Amino acid sequence: MTATQTAKVESPGKPKSGVWKHVRPEEILAYRKDNGISRAKLASSLGVSATSVQNWEGGRVAAIPTQRRLRSLIDGEPL
Repeated sequence: MTATQTAKVESPGKPKSGVWKHVRPEEILAYRKDNGISRAKLASSLGVSATSVQNWEGGRVAAIPTQRRLRSLIDGEPL
């Protein structure tokens, strides 16, 4: 995200309509491990490369639309 881009990030507590929570690297790894999903399989479901998933797990931030899709997956919502 550049300095000119902003994202609404949810603070702890009750979620607000139209606000999403940034996906942390450890959440992605935990989701994959808990569900027995490889990086390649997660990447395929999101339309990205396995290298992208590896980068996210290493601390790089995914683009906002991808962040929203990741959040939906992790929270058990349909894509």
